[in-house]
Amino acid sequence: MSHVLIECPDDLKAMKQAVAEVSSARQGKLIFLLGRPGQGKTSLIESLAVFLADVVGTVLSPPPDFELPLTDLPSWINRELPAAKERAKGKLIVVNLDGREIPTVDEVATQAAMGNLNALLRRNSSLLAVWPVNDEKFATTAIDRLALAGGKSALGATPIHRLKGLRKSEWEKALNLVLAATNVSLADAAVSTEEAADLVEPEDTLGDYLRAVQRLVVSRYDLGEIGAKLPFLSVVITANDDIYDACRLLRRGNKFLVDPDKLLQFSRANVAEDWRRRGKENPRKGLPFIAALFEVRLLNLSSSAVVNACAFGPDPQLRSIVVKHYNAKVPANAKNAMRNSALARAFRDADDVGLAKSNPSEPIKKAYRAVQALTNAKHRQINESIVTVLAALEVPMPNLIFEFRPFGDDRSRELRCDAWFDGQDRPEALEFTHRADGDATTAVIASYVLSKVQDYARDYGLI
Repeated sequence: MSHVLIECPDDLKAMKQAVAEVSSARQGKLIFLLGRPGQGKTSLIESLAVFLADVVGTVLSPPPDFELPLTDLPSWINRELPAAKERAKGKLIVVNLDGREIPTVDEVATQAAMGNLNALLRRNSSLLAVWPVNDEKFATTAIDRLALAGGKSALGATPIHRLKGLRKSEWEKALNLVLAATNVSLADAAVSTEEAADLVEPEDTLGDYLRAVQRLVVSRYDLGEIGAKLPFLSVVITANDDIYDACRLLRRGNKFLVDPDKLLQFSRANVAEDWRRRGKENPRKGLPFIAALFEVRLLNLSSSAVVNACAFGPDPQLRSIVVKHYNAKVPANAKNAMRNSALARAFRDADDVGLAKSNPSEPIKKAYRAVQALTNAKHRQINESIVTVLAALEVPMPNLIFEFRPFGDDRSRELRCDAWFDGQDRPEALEFTHRADGDATTAVIASYVLSKVQDYARDYGLI
């Protein structure tokens, strides 16, 4: 809901204090914004140019870490400052450091980057850098590095602000604004205002509340006209490339759910225009509503997890191909490689927090390329190997079927699901794609997910 701005008085008061510190100290300042996923950290920062318009001129958002590493961040900000100052028209520039809660790989380079950031803030009297984080330990460690690099003068008097978020009394207002922004109303979803109000109290964050409403929307959709229960849809991307950031960019909240706006924004395929056109014609055929019905999740899995799964999987050809490149001797490595993946975390109902970055070795990369080259001929067998490991991690998958056709021999509906099993409330569908090197960019992934959702929506008679 980054495009929906709602005033949070308690948090804005803290931001006003930080702005005042910049003005009085005549140098830039850095503060950390600590809060849970879905609590509204990014929305608060983006709203400062609106709610503090008298003193904040613009919000500058650097690219995510996979495009702009921390070591290059200070120089990027410095290059962007002239244009930002023009937009700010003499007012304060807020720098949103979202998407940079990352572990340190090179301590020397990180220390140098923090030193450069410190110097940049001290030499610019119109900068307020706000760094949203989920992990307080990460924030305190970063503060220690910054202090070590150049003292504490660049830090705010309260360097870590604990986000209070929007008051519960405002959550229904936020919901209505979100629905209005997507051209959908509670009436369209067959949910009364009283029912929406009843969902407020049990939830901890605004993000949790919006997801609770989403679940209610799904349960209220008239499935009688479809003739079948809609499945939950999970799209699984595997690659040699580290695709964590690309997938995270296309998700929202902390439950691996796709962000419809981001999918449409990053896709360069015609399918994105098809979705936009349908959404304008009928909100019930738009991507936000359809994605909510299927509760579409975007999950990533490393090449190491794929290779180790195939090394000990049921298909002898895949096992033989893997061992030509990778000396796989320990069956437990298959579970270890998958345990903290987005795929495994999602089906354990764990949150999308923490990092699942991958850095495969050259033997793993070679073995994955060999497996991926057979993705057409051995697609089912690769998927079976992966799902076998998922089951070994005690993920229940009752009545599991591969290459399942939900509509049987109905030639008018040719949907064939890679893996299908009975969930607690509805069926679960998994769709896998194993990408070649360099073919797993954000745009490619977004287009693939849009196409898959379109396939499901069309065969289930939703579009």
